[in-house]
Amino acid sequence: ANRAGSRVCLATRNKNVVESVRETRLNDIYLPGAFIDPSIEITDQLSKACRVDILILAMPSHCVRSACIAISDYIAP
Repeated sequence: ANRAGSRVCLATRNKNVVESVRETRLNDIYLPGAFIDPSIEITDQLSKACRVDILILAMPSHCVRSACIAISDYIAP
């Protein structure tokens, strides 16, 4: 999405990951070896990440339910 010119925001609940990725543009905990382009915004604020036209959830399957519950207050029906 980023390479296609869309504004991309990557959200995580882990504040340490946010700071680390902002500084190094790498997320060695969850995406080892994957460079995160500087134009991609990194946040731990779900409300900010959910202000979009399209929301893509990319996470392990055991996290999907809790993630959907967490974002349900921030997305339009």
